Amino acid sequence: MSDKNYRISDVSSEQGIKKIQSISPNRRSNYFNSTQQKLQYNYYPINIQSKTEEQNKISQKVSEISIINPSQKIPTSQIYDQQLPSNNDPRNFLTQAEQLKYDLISTNQSKQNLLMIEKLLFYFNSQPQLQYFSNTQQYYVQNGKLYFTEFDNDMNPKFKIQEGSFMVCLSKKEFILHGNGKEYCGKSTLIKFQGQFENGIFKDDGRNQRSKSAPNKKIRIIDAQTGLQVNNYNQVNKYQNQSLFCESWCKYNQQISLKDIQILENNRRLTSSIIDAYVLYLNLESENTYFSQKTINRQNINRILFLPTTLTTNFGRNYTDQHTKDIFEAELLQFKDLNYDLKEIYSQIGMPVNKNNYHWYFLLFDLKQNVCTVFDSLQKPTTTDQMNIDYQLIITLEKLLKIEKPKRQFSECSGKQTDSYSCGYHVCQFMNYCQEKQFKQKVNHDFNLNEIKTKLLKIIKI
Repeated sequence: MSDKNYRISDVSSEQGIKKIQSISPNRRSNYFNSTQQKLQYNYYPINIQSKTEEQNKISQKVSEISIINPSQKIPTSQIYDQQLPSNNDPRNFLTQAEQLKYDLISTNQSKQNLLMIEKLLFYFNSQPQLQYFSNTQQYYVQNGKLYFTEFDNDMNPKFKIQEGSFMVCLSKKEFILHGNGKEYCGKSTLIKFQGQFENGIFKDDGRNQRSKSAPNKKIRIIDAQTGLQVNNYNQVNKYQNQSLFCESWCKYNQQISLKDIQILENNRRLTSSIIDAYVLYLNLESENTYFSQKTINRQNINRILFLPTTLTTNFGRNYTDQHTKDIFEAELLQFKDLNYDLKEIYSQIGMPVNKNNYHWYFLLFDLKQNVCTVFDSLQKPTTTDQMNIDYQLIITLEKLLKIEKPKRQFSECSGKQTDSYSCGYHVCQFMNYCQEKQFKQKVNHDFNLNEIKTKLLKIIKI
């Protein structure tokens, strides 16, 4: 039965209530839009003037099935019995965020507010508006920019960057793009979709029709003499593909192979793949431990962020300021809206560095104390004048990290290598020491080759 067949008098009987409940939520909202005007009531539930007990019960039932703000679509996972709360104060958003262990950072320099929790950053610059709620789940409408990282079973990241109007449910960690917005390609500034989104899904306006209707065709290469298909990979390379699958895999965003396992088992020089896998592992461990702490206890934690070896390797040898700036900002794209002012979040930035493809050392930058500490397992912690390192690299990184008048020093843990291969193991052990020191006041740095080898093997094995 269509909506126009319902009359205002329908709400005055039990039968009418059943009719209203039987229609879909969208049609029901249209119905109440028309009836509220006829009843001259500013907001539903519908006002029934009679004071009889029976009609009061009917009025209560009508209010139970009414919807607020029918023009705003609600996620399909939510039920449709929402009502406006009595206190629609945007400050409740910040209070609820604190209760749910989010970090909130406000900066005058970038004029942005940053909401942070594990694997998620959300930038916004205006007060959120409480839109509706269902049971205990509150949804806010907020313009902002989302950086979200999802990990598979092997801890390989998948990046999502979106910008526009979001429906935010803090308790469920849901940030759903709904309305006008953009979605970017992976971790980049290239726009993948732009326009209207509905419950996080881009509404195709037909511009992608060509790509959908013209899929890539497979190219067949036929041998002229035999007439057989040369590039029939499904048959010819079946066992070859299985072999490749067994000999290499991707874990912690690194291509790992059996060669890396053999390196660890036979005490050989570490590759950048092993070290960078450990970098991501430590960052995830730090983040999980940090957000498991009570908000009041986080104030005493000097957070550290480890950057991969590929950052400085990609600088090359004859680099320029613009070249290094582009690489640095691409690596740390999630902090673009913070003007790359990392000290708003972290106290220290650490990174392993490869020297001339034969030696590993480690740089630790204290953003608050303006200190650069060099850990080198081959050099004794004497004077900085004797540092056998790339000074130009350190100066470049200090500029990128906005460190002014830095002090440079050796770590007291340096100079303990007694062989020709373990520099990478020493760097990994020192990174582990720095990671633990965030959360513990007393941490000792004791190099144990077998211990760090066992840990690295566990991380990179499938």
